[in-house]
Amino acid sequence: MAYYLILGEVPAKRKLDFVKFDFSERVVILRNAIYDKKKNTFTNKNIDENDLILWKVDIPFDGENDKLTMLDEKFDTINIEQDLEGKEMLPGDEISKHLKNFDKPTSLIHIIVQPPQPATT
Repeated sequence: MAYYLILGEVPAKRKLDFVKFDFSERVVILRNAIYDKKKNTFTNKNIDENDLILWKVDIPFDGENDKLTMLDEKFDTINIEQDLEGKEMLPGDEISKHLKNFDKPTSLIHIIVQPPQPATT
């Protein structure tokens, strides 16, 4: 199990969710599980599962911190790799490459789900 947040859903502490998975599976399976769980959110915005990018992060949510504040206030300009120290989880990677098997859930956001940027006109 891991906690995840869809980038742009605020406030982060209230919008975070969890997903269960097998650590031996590929990231594509995890991405599809998150998509299925949040299907209404994504289909209303015409977002396909292949459009989602998953990022491995470690952001505590049991107190206030700069990263949580950034997720709430600057989500539209955030650079996940630099600002949140995120590492992209490629669809073909094994989940265990990015996430460790936790004995019990920790108070960390483990995954940021980055939907595509809205089209500008």
